[in-house]
Amino acid sequence: SFLDLELRYRVQRYPHRLVELDDVDVPRRDARVEPAIGWRWSRWGTEVELRYEPERRWSNDPDKGFVQHLATMGISRRW
Repeated sequence: SFLDLELRYRVQRYPHRLVELDDVDVPRRDARVEPAIGWRWSRWGTEVELRYEPERRWSNDPDKGFVQHLATMGISRRW
């Protein structure tokens, strides 16, 4: 069995979508942080994997920020 940690950071720009900040139109910009943790166990041809990935997005558009939670579980068997 082993533990897997991951962290992704990404900036996304929307040059043609404008957002009003302090009475000035500026291009929209989002920043995403995507951490993930996973655990995998393997024995006798069977593998079990658990994974959790929360994603958080910040934006200079106040209506576009959000948090998303994704939890997955998989079981596989070699024949």
